[in-house]
Amino acid sequence: MDYQKLVYTFFISAFLLLWAVFLFRENKRGEYAELRYLYAHNDIEKRRFVMGASEYDYLAYCKETLPANATYRIIGLEDIALVRARYMLWPARVDLDKPDFLLVFKSHYSIPQGYAEFKKFQGDGYILKREVK
Repeated sequence: MDYQKLVYTFFISAFLLLWAVFLFRENKRGEYAELRYLYAHNDIEKRRFVMGASEYDYLAYCKETLPANATYRIIGLEDIALVRARYMLWPARVDLDKPDFLLVFKSHYSIPQGYAEFKKFQGDGYILKREVK
């Protein structure tokens, strides 16, 4: 019985020691404040925090504006944001050749031939629609 008690005490002590090191280590860079924020907010606010508020708001606007079966191409987002945007804009599909819509975010992108401005988003972005001939 003493052997079991000794092993139990050892594992509990090791666990508490590791947690103490984790809590009081240096160079945490404010991660606890971020975790508290994420625990305290709903899903939409968590996504806005992770993606960036302006990017999330723009993509939510595009989701509301685009038809479900549309194809699109995004201009002006970083690579990781493109992956998140695909998830957010589903069921619309990415098409890099001839998309129905060009989603332009914070970019000085000249309007290509065959596209016209469709909707504008609060000055930070706009949506171009392919003209039907």
